Amino acid sequence: MDSQVPWKQVVLPAEATRIKSTLSLEARQYLTWLTSARYEGWGAIVELGTWLGGGTAALAEGLRIRGRAEKIQTYDRFEWEPYMAALAASDLAPGGDFLACTLREISDYLPWADVHRADLCESDWAGGAIEILVVDVLGGWELANAVLKTFGPFLIPGRSRVVLASFRSPHDYCLPLIFDSRPGVWQQTEALDADQLVTFIPLKSLFGPAGIDTDYSEASFPLATAETLLRNRMARESEADRPKLLQMLYRKRLIDGSLDDAMEIRRQLLDAGIPESDLSSTEDVESILMVRGWEALTDGNPQGALDCAARCLSIPGRRSEQALTLLAFAHLRMGDRSAAEQAIAEAESLRPGAHQAQLFRAEVLLTEQRNAEAKTVALEALFNPAAGEAAIEWGLNLLVLAWDRLHEHDARLATLQSLAELRQGSPSFLAHLARELDLSNREAEARATVKRALALAPGHRLANTVWKHLEPMGMRS
Repeated sequence: MDSQVPWKQVVLPAEATRIKSTLSLEARQYLTWLTSARYEGWGAIVELGTWLGGGTAALAEGLRIRGRAEKIQTYDRFEWEPYMAALAASDLAPGGDFLACTLREISDYLPWADVHRADLCESDWAGGAIEILVVDVLGGWELANAVLKTFGPFLIPGRSRVVLASFRSPHDYCLPLIFDSRPGVWQQTEALDADQLVTFIPLKSLFGPAGIDTDYSEASFPLATAETLLRNRMARESEADRPKLLQMLYRKRLIDGSLDDAMEIRRQLLDAGIPESDLSSTEDVESILMVRGWEALTDGNPQGALDCAARCLSIPGRRSEQALTLLAFAHLRMGDRSAAEQAIAEAESLRPGAHQAQLFRAEVLLTEQRNAEAKTVALEALFNPAAGEAAIEWGLNLLVLAWDRLHEHDARLATLQSLAELRQGSPSFLAHLARELDLSNREAEARATVKRALALAPGHRLANTVWKHLEPMGMRS
C-alpha cells in the first residue's frame, strides 16, 4: 500500500462497499478521506449523480467517522438507462424509476443524506456556499455548462473542491478541455492514478472578468487548441492514464480533423492494447456530424454535407441509415442521382420501410418541380411516429420549400398545429411552429414555444433566430 497517498489507508466497511457503483474502490476511499480528513463544515457537500448510492455512502462514511451531522445533498434523475443493466442486475425497463432502490441501498447512511430527484440541466441551488462538489454524471457539453452555471457561483476561491469522477472518461472529454484551458481559474489538487477521478479548486470567482466561458461547445476548442491541451495533459499523466487522453484526441480528430490522422490514432490505441469494443463510445460522433451535415445542406453546401456523411460511414463498424440518407441527399443536390439512389437503397436495406425513403422521394419530387406531391410526401414523413430529430428537421425544411413554391401561406400554421401533439418533444418542430406563430402575430405563443425549443436544444439555429427576432419585442413591451 502506498503510504504517501492518505486515502489508500481508508478502510471502508461492508455497508459502504457492497453497493454497486461506477466508482472504483480507490475513488470511494478518496471520497471518504475527503469528508473525514478535509471537510471543515463551512459549506455544503453536493453530489451530482447518485445512481445506486455508492459515492453517497462513501461520502457519508467520512461524516460518520468524524461524528458530524451534516447531510450530503445528492441529486439524480433516477431514470434507468440501458447501459446500467451491464453494471447492476435489475428488472427495470429503460426509463424506470429506481429512486426507491437507491434509498434501500443507502439505508445505513440515510441520516447523512438528503436525496433529490432532479434534471441537472434544469435544476437550481439555494443552499449557499459549496465546500465539496462531486460531479459523477456523464453528459457532455450541455450538462457541463448547466453544472457550472448552477453550482459554480457558490464555489469559494481557494477553498472549494470540485471532484470530477469522469475527468478521464473519453465520453466526457469536454472536461479536460474546459478545466485545463483556464489554468488561472482552476488548480488541480488530487488525482487518482489509473482512474478517472481528478479534483480541482477554483482560484478565483468563475464568472466575471477573466472567468470561465458561459457556454462551452465543440466550437470553443478548435482542433489545434484541443490537441495542445490534450497532449499537454498526456505529458503530465501516468502511463496507465495516457491512453484515455489519446482516446479523447481520437474523438476530436473524428469530428474536426483529417480522417487519415484519426485512423492513425486508432491504430495506436489498438497497438497499445485498447480493445476495439472500448472505442465504441469514443467513435459515437454521428449525432454531432449529422447536425453539421444537415446544416451544410440547408446552407447550400452539399459538399460539406457529403463530407460529414462520408466521415460517419468511414468509421469501422458503423454504417447507419441516418448517414446514408444524408449521403443520398448530398449526392442528389450535387446532381448525381445514381449515387443518391444507391445510398438511399442501402439505407432502406438497413431499415426497410423507414421514413428516410419518404424524405428522399419528397426531395426528388422537388427537383422535378412536382411541388404539391412533394408537400404531401413530406407531411407523410412528418406524421411517421418513427421519424427522429434529423428527419423531422429535414422534413420540415422540405415542407416549407414546397409551401414557398406553391405560394401557400394561410394553411401553414394550422398544418403545424395538427402535428403538435406528436412532435412536442422536437426542438426543430417547436422552432418552426414558433416562427409561424410569430408570422401570424401571435407573439406570446411564439415566445413560449421557442423557449421550449431552446430548453430542449439551446444551440438550435432556427430557434435562436426566432428568439433573437422576438426578444427585442419583449423588451419593448
